Amino acid sequence: MEVNDFERKKSAIIAKYNGWSSYDLNYNGGEFFMSSVETKEVTSFDGIFLKNILDAVANFTAGKKWEELEILDLGSYEGQVGIEFARQNAKRVVCIEGREGNVVKANFAKEVLNLKNLELFQDDVMNLSVGKYGSFDVVLCLGILYHLPVTDVFRFMKNVYETAKDIAIVDTHFAMADEMQVEHKGNIYHGRLFDETPDSHSPQSSLAGGDSFWLNRASLLNLIRDTGFDSLYVVPYPGKTWRGADDRITVVAVKHGGGGKKMVAPVFYRKENDRFIEKEPSLMVVHKKNMGRNWQKQKPDDFL
Repeated sequence: MEVNDFERKKSAIIAKYNGWSSYDLNYNGGEFFMSSVETKEVTSFDGIFLKNILDAVANFTAGKKWEELEILDLGSYEGQVGIEFARQNAKRVVCIEGREGNVVKANFAKEVLNLKNLELFQDDVMNLSVGKYGSFDVVLCLGILYHLPVTDVFRFMKNVYETAKDIAIVDTHFAMADEMQVEHKGNIYHGRLFDETPDSHSPQSSLAGGDSFWLNRASLLNLIRDTGFDSLYVVPYPGKTWRGADDRITVVAVKHGGGGKKMVAPVFYRKENDRFIEKEPSLMVVHKKNMGRNWQKQKPDDFL
């Protein structure tokens, strides 16, 4: 791409959709590059977080070469994570994003950086299925689960499980206080509602708006296990980063029937009745102003 074409196309995108918020694209000395929005210096998106995601994929798909991996990024925003995997020479990277402007920005980055192994689709993540998109060695669910309403959370995780061959990585907020419980397939899950309506115009808010459902930490881990994944690993972050916050977690979910290693005595690595311990739902609401409008304790029947 010529520099004049780059400037013209970039300006048109900014005029219609506003600028990039997670990265920027610039040109210097005959080369296009991704840069920090603030400093304009060469950078990778959210360095510590992205490094940990890359490391997790490398470690838990060790039986496959990087160039063999097919990776799906759900709710990919401006494509920053998918772009990095494509630049790392993954065989195929597919990004699904609901907002047109984000897909346009990611497609421009794909063109500028000449990433032929990157595919972008504008679609609702709830439309995910093997029949529509195929299956992938790695499915990334980064910052998407906590935007879903209670009626979609369980179906979404089921679709993720069915689409993932080897691993899924779930990065999400979780509830610090429990105001409701939901029954699904005989299991009880605790959490709370979070009102996203005030942020309905934010580029990172839920597409549906209204109330999203945040599982508490134990219920989140139980749901991932109940969906069918065999082993879970929590990725640690330094406390100084925002992903070191108390209500955020990154989980690597492994399917031993995929490319992951299976233990010699499988009866010991998976018991159907193994569950992460739930605390009794608290009747005390902490920081009510952050709980959304439906912060009070509700009955499951009100939401299903």
